[in-house]
Amino acid sequence: MRNRIALIAILLLTSIATFAQTAQVKVAAKACGCSHIIPINGATWDIDGRTYKSIDGIVGIAPGSKVCFESGSRTNALWIHNIAGTGEKPVLITNMCDGVVSIKVAITASGVIGIDRSSFFTLSGSGNANVLRGITLTGGDMSLNVKDLSTDFTINNLVIDKPGYAGIVAKTDPTCDPATWRENFTMKNVKILYNDVTTGAGEGLYIGNSHYETTVSKTCSGVSKKIFEHAIVGLEVTGNIVHDTGSDGIQVGGAISNALITDNVVTNFGTKNSSGQRSGIQINPGSVVICTGNFISKGTGFGIFAGGAGDSYIANNYIEYADEGGMLITQDVCPGGCPYPLNPFTIDQNVMLNNRGAAFYVFCPGTAARNVITSDLPTYQYTRLNNSTVKWTETGTTKYFGVLIRK
Repeated sequence: MRNRIALIAILLLTSIATFAQTAQVKVAAKACGCSHIIPINGATWDIDGRTYKSIDGIVGIAPGSKVCFESGSRTNALWIHNIAGTGEKPVLITNMCDGVVSIKVAITASGVIGIDRSSFFTLSGSGNANVLRGITLTGGDMSLNVKDLSTDFTINNLVIDKPGYAGIVAKTDPTCDPATWRENFTMKNVKILYNDVTTGAGEGLYIGNSHYETTVSKTCSGVSKKIFEHAIVGLEVTGNIVHDTGSDGIQVGGAISNALITDNVVTNFGTKNSSGQRSGIQINPGSVVICTGNFISKGTGFGIFAGGAGDSYIANNYIEYADEGGMLITQDVCPGGCPYPLNPFTIDQNVMLNNRGAAFYVFCPGTAARNVITSDLPTYQYTRLNNSTVKWTETGTTKYFGVLIRK
């Protein structure tokens, strides 16, 4: 009897302490303007925007809501889905205004945070004005995976630390569900900003799919189907620090219009040294981008693999010590011909320092002007055309031998 009374007393005291702690967190959250809390304990893992309750007990995450992580560390993954903000009132998911959060899972887990079927939201680590990046995601196969018809979102100021494969993934893979097919879905208005990303075997940033120029095969109810992957309209990849990646540092595919890749730092890329997957920045089929002001250093592949539909403007990038070459410039090759126009590239005012192979490998028409190339190799080939029929106009390029601008 005495033992039973003691046990009841312990449970009662624990309940009181838990209640007090929960109340304290709610007070702090309200002080930060938070409408909802994601507890630091692992008991809560399913955040459904249709049913998740606010601090005040209101069911659902309404447009304009501010969903805050309780400060601290947790070791359980999160599944966030059915978030539905609006263009005028996006949903904000962030750290507390006076704290930081760290979520760490095993690299064998599928991910740290998965977000699907969501739109008009921001996942931001800038909730605390005194901390540049207040959310850290460690481990998982893909640390952050934004997928399954998600669109119109911003991911900013996160630390992504050593996932098993990719750091930040943003795409919808085609399935037998017609909603995932190109003719029915376009990912729009995606912003990936000011994140610090380290990966394992895969890409740092994997945005969009990789086969826009062709179809992928699926067997649906016993019937083989050829399905086109979705496009991206409206993309900004700015100010990210991407380093020590097994494959490409930044990979973008299917970004057919209004796409900007700028002011990123990509270092030590392609450590796995897998052919075709080891560039600093990889511009994949279908893409038409403005790629400017990026610093790219030390990798096993090309500094920039400029593929896509052409019409891309690639300027003011600094590329050094890329083992395969500074930049490869090539248009999409589509089975049976591309269902979209292919146009020349514009390559302007890039600085290339001591990249192996050639500074520019050219496989398609384009114009180049005012680029600066330097190498310490006595037999260096500054620009290498795939064949003599390539229409390539180069003016004002400055070439140096044995001049090291930077070590």
